[in-house]
Amino acid sequence: MPRKHGAAEEGPGIRFGGRRNGELRAVHIWKETMMAVILAVLLLALILGGLGFAVHVLWWIALIVLVLWLVGFFFTGAASGGPRRRWYRW
Repeated sequence: MPRKHGAAEEGPGIRFGGRRNGELRAVHIWKETMMAVILAVLLLALILGGLGFAVHVLWWIALIVLVLWLVGFFFTGAASGGPRRRWYRW
């Protein structure tokens, strides 16, 4: 007996929740793909956020070292450089 277009097939496991097994697999694959994309974006945001925080901390450390170097540059005694004062210490 020929079946009508769009008619449901009879039998166990052919239809589940109004969808065919192939449709269920496609939906499952699509959900897994979307979850992987979301996890990749979150991981990228976490890495970039961590790098941004590290760079921010390194800028503060560089600023403190610069201030200490400038203080040492202006307040070193004449004894450290001899009669000819130099801006470097080696």
